[in-house]
Formats: sequence, structure tokens, C-alpha cells
Amino acid sequence: MKNSNLKLAINTKEFLSCPLFFLFILLVACPISGQAYNRVKDIQDLIAIRTSPKRILFEIDENILEQDMLFLLNGITFKHIQWIKEGSNILLIEPVITSSSGAIIVPGDKKKMEPKIIGVYPITDTTSKEKHIIDVTSFFRNEIQTISNLSTVKYTYSDNELLIRFKNSTTANSQMELLKTYYFSFSLLPKPMKSRLHDHRMGYAIENAYDPINHFHIPAKANISRWRLVNNKSKELIKPITFYLDPNIPDSLKRYVKAAVSEWLPAFTAAGFKGAIEIKETDKENTEWIAHSINSSLIRWDSSTNQRGVDKTLGSTAYNVIDFRSGEILKSTVVIGADIENISDAYFIRCGALDARAYTYPFPKDLIGRLIQSIVAHELGHAFGLKDGNYGEFAYPTKKIRDSTWLQKMSHTPSIMNYTRSNYVVQPWDGIPTNLLHQRVGPTDEYTIIWGYQRFNSKEEEHITLKSMIQLQDSIPWYRFYISQYDRIGPTHSNEVSDSDDPILSCELGLQNMQRVLLLLPTVVENSNDSSLYNRIYFKTLIFWKNQMLHNSSLIGGLKLIHHTHDLGGSTYKPIPLDLQRKAMDYLIRNAFAAPNWLIQPHFIDKIEHTSSSNKLVLYQIQILKDLLHPLKLNRLSYMEKTKGFEMISKELLTELNRGIWNELTSTKITISPERMELQRAYISLISSAINKEKRYTYSKANSRLYQYSEYSTSLFYSIFRELLLKIEDGLERTSDILVKGHLEYSLQQIKNALQLTKN
Repeated sequence: MKNSNLKLAINTKEFLSCPLFFLFILLVACPISGQAYNRVKDIQDLIAIRTSPKRILFEIDENILEQDMLFLLNGITFKHIQWIKEGSNILLIEPVITSSSGAIIVPGDKKKMEPKIIGVYPITDTTSKEKHIIDVTSFFRNEIQTISNLSTVKYTYSDNELLIRFKNSTTANSQMELLKTYYFSFSLLPKPMKSRLHDHRMGYAIENAYDPINHFHIPAKANISRWRLVNNKSKELIKPITFYLDPNIPDSLKRYVKAAVSEWLPAFTAAGFKGAIEIKETDKENTEWIAHSINSSLIRWDSSTNQRGVDKTLGSTAYNVIDFRSGEILKSTVVIGADIENISDAYFIRCGALDARAYTYPFPKDLIGRLIQSIVAHELGHAFGLKDGNYGEFAYPTKKIRDSTWLQKMSHTPSIMNYTRSNYVVQPWDGIPTNLLHQRVGPTDEYTIIWGYQRFNSKEEEHITLKSMIQLQDSIPWYRFYISQYDRIGPTHSNEVSDSDDPILSCELGLQNMQRVLLLLPTVVENSNDSSLYNRIYFKTLIFWKNQMLHNSSLIGGLKLIHHTHDLGGSTYKPIPLDLQRKAMDYLIRNAFAAPNWLIQPHFIDKIEHTSSSNKLVLYQIQILKDLLHPLKLNRLSYMEKTKGFEMISKELLTELNRGIWNELTSTKITISPERMELQRAYISLISSAINKEKRYTYSKANSRLYQYSEYSTSLFYSIFRELLLKIEDGLERTSDILVKGHLEYSLQQIKNALQLTKN
């Protein structure tokens, strides 16, 4: 859809002798946070700092009292603060904030609608009627608890900010000292910007990143988090979002970091802000101050990824400092913490058969750079207010993500905020250029940025546009946003998968590339002279395989979630078509529980295995089985049976699963591998537990039984076990293998125990 059309569619007693009097004064004296005020002076005139080896003093001007301020520690942790005068004391508090959305944000104990007292500082002297000196040493000691030498303090004033640095040596043990640096920022908050109300169908985080609202699809009073962008009368941007580049970023990667920024420019242009983001270089001398100031944002290189003993799976991230009154993002720190080894392995497993550059470890710089670009682009999305989630999952036509023209325009995933990663569906003969295999900012990102940043003349216009943009999700399904949750109710809630409308075909194509990659592995090992690659790539491949199978499992008992606008109506939850659920069960039986030999026993298995106890494939098969038998899934299946055409779907699919797990029993001569024996034992154990698990009817809450099997499900399990018992008894007569016979006899006994057919 064209951008122009989209715009249109779219402890108090220790402090005070009279706490009730204090609270009364505080509530009367403090204006509701979020109201406008006129600054009288710059912060340099309002807070003067004096330091000595033992104390830190502030000279507080009364013009700063009750003004909305922000405290920032080490450039990331922040608090809304106010200075309050009470008798002969100056108090520092975290106020109760009423945001422009009407939501009340309470610090500390959420049950008490009271400000939180950070500190009470007696006035030790007055230099004039309006200026008071207080000793704030205890504040700094309480915040970091390790200050030993206050003579190392440096500070600077800039753009209504007082930024203080402590370089402090602390004793780690009796033999050594550690040198740590801390930055404290005090800044005046500007007049709140015009806010935008939160809507759970769009992919924005609310102003408080730690609020549970961010993790559920529920309407709530809140503002979204976004930057203040304003054009002048000539429609030129007054102040762009500016990021400084950490000079520690390797020179070979800087252009890719800049390219990640450029990916977002068209989306902001479509929202009405041309040149909305700019990049600035800085030197090492100034980087520390820039990184910790409220007035600057930084794209930082995390050098700890090469540090021995550090968890290399934590990855990159972004930290936003936000004005709770309006949702304005004041500062962002993007941290590039991706481990090169991990991102290289992920790409090789998905696209090694499609990109010859991946045949050599370490990868060439241009390939590493392009992988870093995708990571930075994703983290920048967070810096602009967007959440992780599933944007447009289960929406793109499978054949299109193998088409160069489509990929050039639409990418293989509608959003950089998805966890789709590289395009593993493309086949070698499709002739797709390698630059189109990478994840990048997509059409849904533009759609989301337009909603969050375009200017509206009134709240009415905002509401009308939102309604129109939500309606677009009915005709353009990849504009839909889904929040990742523990219960994957369907393919729209599954991570690290292709955004395809045919998950089974996508998985089949992906497995073909997976097989090619394992065949290529000896060549790659030879080129890199790193035999540990065998082990690393194989086990990461198994994890990827498991995730693909779980994606297909989400089809079974799966629902399609559609958040319609209220006046249009329509079902919010629609069952995945029955034929597709049947196809998914058949696919899992043939591919997950009867995995191909190239995956079970790759040609290099003698280079990575020395014992059968490390067979992770069987463990992953059991995880898939547990997913299929999970009470939440079975409860959804039984609910579907109320829908016409889905009658008896639970019995049908569970019977098919039972047949697939025990298909050896249909053979004339029964042979069962040790791996299959373990899977079958796990199957019996899971169902036995479901049948005999005590039901807890004493709970009064309606959702207390969500994770319990219903009587209907346990009855089905009982029925299936009765049938399986007869088949195993029949199978015992058709095998002479002593190991198979022992397995079947043991299984038979466990089923009888579960059905309580034997005496205890």
C-alpha cells in the first residue's frame, strides 16, 4: 500500500516528627506530574555542587523545588524525582506520576498511592534567602554503596543537566582493588510532549517498560513510548534523533551500523519526518560522558563478548530512558553484544547451502557486517519504541519468499522485530541473491512507525486513523501484531520460523537446506581447521529442527487470533482448518517422531559422539511429544469440538498420534530401535500421569484449572490406552527379539498400572 494512502487510513518517622502533616503538605504542594511549567533558570543556577574528600554538598535554589526532574545512574537506570522543602529539610522524592493517558504510575509499593522518599537532607547553611546548602553524601553512598574516595569527583553542566562522575576504588577481597566508574545525572524535564495513547493491537511498548501491560493483549490506559519529533513551518525537522557511534566499534563494521540506521529512514519519512535519524562520530575521550548524559544516545560496542567466561548467548539489547508523563523517549543506548560465533552459526545452519561465503570460518568481513546490520536494525526498533513480538506471522505467501521481486520490495519477513532471522526457505536453484537472504526493516515496521509518529491535529483524528489502520489488518494480515506468550496458541505465536502461510511446506524446504548444510560441514571444517564445528553446528541444528517441529505442532489445537475493531465484529479466535491440523499431525509423525537418518546418524557422528546418553534428538522428540499432549492444547481441542466440522477432533488426532508413536505394532515382524523405545516409554509416562493426576476442585478461581487435564481429555487417554493395551498384547505374539519383547512387556505393565487393572 502506498504511504500516502496509509497516512489517510491510518521509614518516615526517622525523617520527620509529623508524617501526616508532611504528607498533607506534599500532596498539596506537588502539582500533578505532567503539567507544564516555565523554567526560571538553567540547572547550573539551580544546583551548585561542592566536593571534598569526605563530603558532597549541593546548593539548592528554591526555584528548583517541586519541578519535574530526572535522575539517571550510569546512563541507563532512571527515576523521576522532585526536590521538596519541608521545614529545615530538603527532601528528594520519587513522585506519584499521573500521565497524560490518565494512568497513575506509583514508585515503590504499588499498593500505596504515595511518593517515595529517597532522602531527607537538613539545611546546613543558607547563602541567600533562596539558596540552601545540604549534604547529599549519603545519597551517593546509598545509590552505589561503595564510594571510598570522594576526591575523584568530576562534573559538568550541559543543556539543563548536571552530570557527575565518580572514579572509585573498592576492595574486592584482601588482595586486590577494583576501579569502578559511576555517573550520576540530574536534569530538568521539559514540558511534556503531546502523547499517543497505547493500543494493544499495535507493536509499541508503553511508557513503563516493566509494566505487565507490555506482555498481554489487553486494552489499558497508557501512552506509547516514542521520540519527540517536530517540524517547523517549512516542514523541516527541528531536532532529529541523534546517535553517537562508540569508537570501539570495529572500523570494518561501522558502515553496516550506519546502514542499519538508514533502513529506518523511509519509515520516518512516510510518517512525515524526513532525515529523522542522524549518526555522529565521537572520540574515546568524550564517549564516556556522551554515553551517560541524558542529552545524548549511543550505539555501543560490548567488548565483553570476547571475554572468557562471559555468557555469549545474552546478545544485543537497547535501553530507553522515558518520561513517564508522556511516553517521550529521552535517551536510548543500543548495545551491540552479539557474539560473532553465535550469529555465524545461526546463519550457516539456515543459509550455508545458499551462500558460499559461509564455507569458511570465520566468515568474511562483508558477511559478518551484514549480519550485524540486521541485529542493530532490530535493536534500533526498540530504541524507537517498538516491542519484540510476532508481526505478521503466518501471513506471507510461501512462494513469494522464494521470489526475488517480492524479496526486494517486501523482504522475507514483514518486520525486523520478528525473530525470523535469515531466509532458510529459499532453495539453491531459486537464484536468489545473497543480499536478499537477510532480515531487514519491512513493510510492517513502516506501518507501525507511521502510526506512532505521524502528527494528528486532534484526538478525534487520532482515534479515526487508528480505527482505519486496525481495519487494514483484515486485508493486509502481515500488519497484525501478536505478543509472544508461553502458550503458543497457534502459528502466529511461534518464534524463529518463516513468516509463511504454509508452515509445513516452509519446514520441508528448510529441512532440505538443513541436510545440505550437514553434508557441507566437512568442507567448512577443512577450510577453517576447526573440528569443534562438527559438534557445535550439529547440536545447534538439532535445536533449529526442534523449533521447526514445534512450529508445526502449534497448528494442532491452534487458533488464528484476529483483533477486529468493535463495530466490524467477527470472531477473535478462529480454529486452524481441520485439514491443516490433520496434515500437521501426519507431518510430525513422519518427520519428528521418525526423524531422517541424516539427522539421527550424520556421516560425521564418530567425531562428536562417544555415548548414547548424549542423544539430544530423543530429548527434543520428547519435548515435541509433551507439547502435543499439553493440557492447554488439549483444552483448546475440546473447545473446538463445539464448532461445526470439528466434532471429535480430539479423539481423531490423539488416535492418530497413538498410531504414529506405535506404528511398529502394525508390522508382521516387530522391530523397535532403542531411540523409539525411549520415546514410547515417555509417551506412556506422560499419559499415565495425565490419567492419574489428582484433580483439584477446591480452587475457586475460574482459571485455576487451565493447566489441568479436563475429565474429557483423561477419558480419551483412558480409551486410547485400552486400545494400545490390546495392540501390545497382540504384538508380543509377533516378536522373538528378547529386547523388544522386554520393552513391550514393561510397557504393557505400565499401561495396566495406569488403568488400575493390576493390584498394587
